[in-house]
Amino acid sequence: MRDFIQSRKSANRELIAVNADTDDERVAEIRRYFERYDVALSSFRDETLPDRFLLLTEGERCLAAIDVDTLYDYLIETLNSGSFAHRSADDPELFHAIQAFLTNLDGTVYTVEREGKIPLVGISRVIEQRAGRTKGGTIHTGVQRLSRLRDERETWETYVRLADRGTDVNLYGVPDWRPPATDSMTVFADEDGGTVGDLWFVVSQGEDSDAASALVAQEVEAETYTGFWTFDPEYVGEIAAYVENELRPDLTRLRDE
Repeated sequence: MRDFIQSRKSANRELIAVNADTDDERVAEIRRYFERYDVALSSFRDETLPDRFLLLTEGERCLAAIDVDTLYDYLIETLNSGSFAHRSADDPELFHAIQAFLTNLDGTVYTVEREGKIPLVGISRVIEQRAGRTKGGTIHTGVQRLSRLRDERETWETYVRLADRGTDVNLYGVPDWRPPATDSMTVFADEDGGTVGDLWFVVSQGEDSDAASALVAQEVEAETYTGFWTFDPEYVGEIAAYVENELRPDLTRLRDE
């Protein structure tokens, strides 16, 4: 998994704030969020365009656009309350707007510090929501330590719901907590933490290629992660195959009790 991270190269992308005031706190917060990515930041005003929206560009191409409040609510507020994640799940247009924007950061390698796993939670939820919209399918999730599922109730309940809907759920981590036995859910334990103890990953596949998505991150030091996400079906398939064929043999499957 670490080799996947090292092999990614960032594209020359720019995030542009259009018709936003220089003292707009929400824009400033979003800009700080994206400083961790290899994305240039700028702003401009044009009276012919709407107020307070963001453009993601690559060279002279416009990749995506989204209004400031929608992106702010997802990236910042939902990570604290989870309420927006539920609202976006019930609003397909809102969900697809966020997904389209994040998809265009596909493959960009990032490093996060201080806030640790918070940005990982945001993209993880997008992938989990994509998995929930596909019948069946498979999802592999490494959470470093299984006790995170106990401590983060919403995350655990998300995976229970996925399993109940028929998704083949596979969880990976150091076994400092044993999840309750659940149909369609398999837990793999890393007894000494040497295989997945520093890895955070969510890899989803389904019959429909639109479900393909993956987040891969490594904790390179305490609360500092480096990684990327991708929605490329072929590359997601490679990552899933690596999890199944290279990581699993070194782990212990926890049996139902």
